[in-house]
Formats: sequence, C-alpha cells, structure tokens
Amino acid sequence: MPLCEITISQGLLSRKREETLIRSIAGHLLEAEGLAASDITRDMCSFVIDKNRQMFTGNGIRQRRKAIVKVRFLDGTIAETSKAKLIRDMTDAIKRACKSIDDRDIWCILTPVQNGCFGVAGNSISPELIRSIADAEE
Repeated sequence: MPLCEITISQGLLSRKREETLIRSIAGHLLEAEGLAASDITRDMCSFVIDKNRQMFTGNGIRQRRKAIVKVRFLDGTIAETSKAKLIRDMTDAIKRACKSIDDRDIWCILTPVQNGCFGVAGNSISPELIRSIADAEE
C-alpha cells in the first residue's frame, strides 16, 4: 500500500529514468514490507512525481537541486530495524536516477498511517489484507 511522493527539482530526473526510479523504489518498499515483488504487489505501490520548477531553503530565494521523498505506509508493515536501510536505499536510487545531486539534498520522510485510516473503494485496508493478497499471488 505504500504511497510515495517524490518532489524533485526540475531538470534532475529525465522521463526516461523516471520508470527505472519508480521500479527501484517500489522494490525497496516491498522488500522493507517483507513482500515478494510481483505484478500485484508492485501495483499496490503508488507514486506521485512532482518535477518542481524551483525549490528553496529557508535562507532566502536560492534555487536548490533537491529531492524530497515522502512515503506513507500502513503502521506495522515496515519494521523499525528496516527503516534506516530503506532511507539509504531510496537515497541511492535517487542518486542513480538523477544528474548531479548531493546526498545532503535528498530528504526521505517515512510516515506510518494508523490502521483504519487508509481505504480503497470505500473499504478500510489492513496489513493483514495486503499480506493475504500478496500471498495469494505466489
């Protein structure tokens, strides 16, 4: 179920590398959730990419080459011990996909969504339901 929103400075990510980045990050998210990568589980990962014209810091109006990766996931689907690795893997994926970006300009934010606070087609989705769907695919 992860929802990944990537805001990235315009010109850093080509259309050609977008799909590679999405597949890479989807793989890392599924690994962190302990799910095998398949067509079904990859479809459970949703992405929004915003190629922002300009990104600024609080120091004034200076354009930065920056990427911000925000991931929302159901609470309990990613172990605490996996979060640091996931952040490193997503940072590395952004670096591979983008032209000249420093580690310090790649921010990753992981936000758990409480059980009962995410739904599809009017139905509440639980970690158990996601795992049962993934297991049925195997």
